[in-house]
Amino acid sequence: MDNILNELLNYTPHEVRIVWKDSDGNEQDLLLPPQPEPIRLDEIDTDLPAGGWIPFCIRRYGSSNLPAYRPGVILIVSHVVAAQFPTRRDLCYPAADIRNDKGQIIGTSKLCQVPIPA
Repeated sequence: MDNILNELLNYTPHEVRIVWKDSDGNEQDLLLPPQPEPIRLDEIDTDLPAGGWIPFCIRRYGSSNLPAYRPGVILIVSHVVAAQFPTRRDLCYPAADIRNDKGQIIGTSKLCQVPIPA
């Protein structure tokens, strides 16, 4: 991840609220509206020759609307999108749910990246 964060964009289909404590211990929050078009995964199937009546395939995932990398820009996406592009260090997902008294998710206290494959 870049050391300088210039922009944080929400590519999930819903608002993302990030909550943290500043250096004085005061709670801060940032509400990020979704971008007009969320990042979705495309299913890419390769059919396998099957020796019987059950069809088999290999399924890969891609994304036709994943923006190009831009230094200083972090894209908030779903965990499944981030997992499909583990070398993209600009992709993060909400990782620590904050819930209300009804158990509904109302925010996150951190953003997470998936590990780079070994």
